[in-house]
Amino acid sequence: MGSNKSIGRKMIDFFSGWERIRVVLLGSKGSGKTVFLTSVGDQLRHQVKEKFLKDWTISFDPGEDNKVQEEAAKSGIPVFKFQESRASFSNGEWPEKTQDWSVHTVPFTIGKDKDKKRILLEMLDLPGERVADFAMINQSYQQWCSWMETSFGGVTGFSTHFKNYLKRLRNFGDDEEGKEAAISAYKDYLAAEYVSYSLSLTPSIVKLGRDGKQRSGNKEQFRDALKEIPVGISNDLQFIPLPRESFDKGSPHYKWITDFSKGYEAYKKDVIMPIVSWCSDVNSLLYFVNVLDLLNRGPEVYNSEKKFAEEVFRFFRHKEEQNILLKPFMLIKDWFVTYVDSVYVVATQSDRVCDQGNEMIGLAYQMLKEVVGRFELEDGKTNFLSCAAVDTSDEYEDGTISAQTKDGLKQYKPSNVPQEWPPSDKWSPGSFAWPNTFPRIDKRADRPPNQKGLDAIIRRVLSL
Repeated sequence: MGSNKSIGRKMIDFFSGWERIRVVLLGSKGSGKTVFLTSVGDQLRHQVKEKFLKDWTISFDPGEDNKVQEEAAKSGIPVFKFQESRASFSNGEWPEKTQDWSVHTVPFTIGKDKDKKRILLEMLDLPGERVADFAMINQSYQQWCSWMETSFGGVTGFSTHFKNYLKRLRNFGDDEEGKEAAISAYKDYLAAEYVSYSLSLTPSIVKLGRDGKQRSGNKEQFRDALKEIPVGISNDLQFIPLPRESFDKGSPHYKWITDFSKGYEAYKKDVIMPIVSWCSDVNSLLYFVNVLDLLNRGPEVYNSEKKFAEEVFRFFRHKEEQNILLKPFMLIKDWFVTYVDSVYVVATQSDRVCDQGNEMIGLAYQMLKEVVGRFELEDGKTNFLSCAAVDTSDEYEDGTISAQTKDGLKQYKPSNVPQEWPPSDKWSPGSFAWPNTFPRIDKRADRPPNQKGLDAIIRRVLSL
């Protein structure tokens, strides 16, 4: 067991008596992160050996867990609401969407023969929308503006809405009224992107608020809500992206830069950096892909999801080989930095199709093989898997499935999962469809749900 930890982390583990393993769950909304997190906690607390890590024995001490949760609460880091999520399962419902980032810490002892370890598994649940803010990490306000213009506007940018926003900026004067008009124009852009299934709205506070609660509705409802929402942490600390020419002293909008830079830096410090600080010591990344949903929603959503994943992974990199002259300095750095040493892409909700997990894995692989390959991790430290953290269905030999749906317990034959993503000209929303299913779980709290593939993922995370 173990991971590619810094010497400093190993020393902390030694003196604390725990082997601390940190995992970040990534993926867009609805990809199954919260369900996965809840089921993992359930399996570790109430192991059923014939169904989960059957060649290992897990011991869980509720008293020890209470102490760990109390310490976690004192740290100021939001604590994952495990009991509430588990109660949703028992009521035949899925947990509520992640409000904002939180950490689920599970202490347990795992052993086989004479090999025993005390593990402190820390798993970060992060709203997909919040990940868009990672673009601001290690970038100044000016650099972020340039990145936004390159990514969304200019010659190579992919967003017509952002290009229109940049054109509108030229019409506003440099006074306070002009600045407010510019902020309003950016809100128009956000509302336009909102209905285009853009996963990269920044700052994400416009979509998640200070409390992480997601705004919903159509374009008009979202735009109405934005009238009362600052683009930043407060009305006097707002910021919007400006084109490169605005940073020339002769630009009519140059005087806005001081205020916008102040709002940008305050947002980074208040919203982003606590998450980044936690992630700086992570061992494994789990990226969740709802392959079935992407097939159902068509090429536009697929392309947006793929770009989102590329942006996410851009901010997590494995340690690269260094010039031999820098080796002494890197050895010192390694005392304080734990590098990501494993990346696993998980195609979720495989229980909604009948024995088509391999096809789902193949599609996830086609989608993300290049970006995952950039980590250049050693063999076995990247993998593409399928999973149903909570198995909702019974499969039959004729290829049909029985599952709880919105219309009650139904037996149906799922669509075939294709071997490859369809070409855009032959792929429209609704071309593929699978019924939404709901958990069927024993109401007894000490009986964890059935699962598919969860066992294989946890083995890799724990290096079993």
